[in-house]
Amino acid sequence: MIAASVLALMLSGCEKKTKTEDYTGPVAEATSETDQEKELQMIQSCISDYNEQKINDLEKTLQTTIPPLPIGVDSLPEISSLTDLQQITPDASTSNTAFIGSYAVSDSIDAVFEIFTPSTGSFWLNGKIYFKADPDKITSDNPEFADIRSSLDSLLAEDTEVLNWLYGINVDLGSTEVESGYYPVTAMGSYHPSSIADIKAIAEKIYTTDFLEANYYQAAFEGESPVFREINGQLCCVQTELVERSATVYDTHLILAVRNNDDSTVDIDLLTMIQNQVQPQIYRISLTETPAGYRLAKNY
Repeated sequence: MIAASVLALMLSGCEKKTKTEDYTGPVAEATSETDQEKELQMIQSCISDYNEQKINDLEKTLQTTIPPLPIGVDSLPEISSLTDLQQITPDASTSNTAFIGSYAVSDSIDAVFEIFTPSTGSFWLNGKIYFKADPDKITSDNPEFADIRSSLDSLLAEDTEVLNWLYGINVDLGSTEVESGYYPVTAMGSYHPSSIADIKAIAEKIYTTDFLEANYYQAAFEGESPVFREINGQLCCVQTELVERSATVYDTHLILAVRNNDDSTVDIDLLTMIQNQVQPQIYRISLTETPAGYRLAKNY
């Protein structure tokens, strides 16, 4: 009887093990939606996010930057079918995009939707949108924007270089080490600063003080190992192997629109250039008005 009981338990254990090995997890519910239906729903949700003014909250939640509606465009047209869009065939050799479609949102501006993976989830996790303009429909050097163009040109002439300098990049140094790791500053471009105050004055000709203090000044001037130090009255900088930040080339000849806001900022929509070729995608630069003139409140 004992032998029979042991045999029964062994057989029972084997049976349970077999059942466990055959288990493959919960059964997923099959979806009847096609990729095209998913793409339509994703684009419709994107349009709704703009029209319901959810973009600012989405940027904070997703910690990303979403293109704003171009100046003069207050909302996006609703669509009921993918045929409402002009479909563009993705280049399979350079892109993993599953769908590209565009439609006009004004006389000279199109919205372009790209979807990487058709999904019933968020558009923003599986797609992107951008706005483009026909350069031939933009008045080059529009006299209406002459003053803001002049201010913008002055700021963009040194915006990237200033931020590189604050990291110690492209700073001309003397050959004699003043203190371990620190060498005397001889020049920063055409400037010859002799103190940290001089460097701040150079940077604050381009950017707002708030932006610089929040993002650059601590690493540049504070702490135990800042980029810059004044040693025995001499301005010094560490040597760095950091790679300089490349600059986006904005074509200030092709400004689409300018908008003055209530918070002392000015929005500018314009195009960029790559290898001297104008690109149709629209970019936004915002300037902050200060007592000393316009300044950039972020890096572009």
